[in-house]
Amino acid sequence: MSVPEARAHSLTELAQLIEEEHALGEEQGRDHFRRAGEYLLEVKEQLPRGKFGSWIRRHCSFDQSSASKYMRLAKDYREGSKALYDRLEAGKSPLRPNANSARWYGNVRESFKPEKFGRRTAEQIRAADLGRARETKLARDLSHKLIDVGYKVFAGKFHPDHRGGSHEAMQRLNKVRTALHAAADRLEIFQ
Repeated sequence: MSVPEARAHSLTELAQLIEEEHALGEEQGRDHFRRAGEYLLEVKEQLPRGKFGSWIRRHCSFDQSSASKYMRLAKDYREGSKALYDRLEAGKSPLRPNANSARWYGNVRESFKPEKFGRRTAEQIRAADLGRARETKLARDLSHKLIDVGYKVFAGKFHPDHRGGSHEAMQRLNKVRTALHAAADRLEIFQ
């Protein structure tokens, strides 16, 4: 078992190395997942606090939960926790499915099968979520504009300075406007 080189890599190099090790881990197993974990630990050391999760989402084909598992595997190996590695060597890998693998590592291969997501990649899912969020924001903005246009029309009719208008009618109109704006803020067009 070789350990990744002890030199500092750029974040771009690390992203490529992590993806390569992850892909090899899918085919060949635990040593590559551990190496991916080593590189992920190196990334985490280079990034400012609070930026690691967003870096994972932008640069990795797996989620932060898997990244945490890979880093835990690397830390256990680095700290000499032979109990975990002994289990791995004995074929009781928490990274591979078998009768003894109902552990927190889970079944890594199953987690990343595209058919679990309707054959959509994580990037496609994120893009769809962004599209839905953008459409929802546009719909909310349009709702607010329509409410304001309607308010101006009725304010002209109900304002106390105009014939037939009154303070009570204007108060009612303002209450309705406030309630409609609150409802527009909660508008969800994709359910």
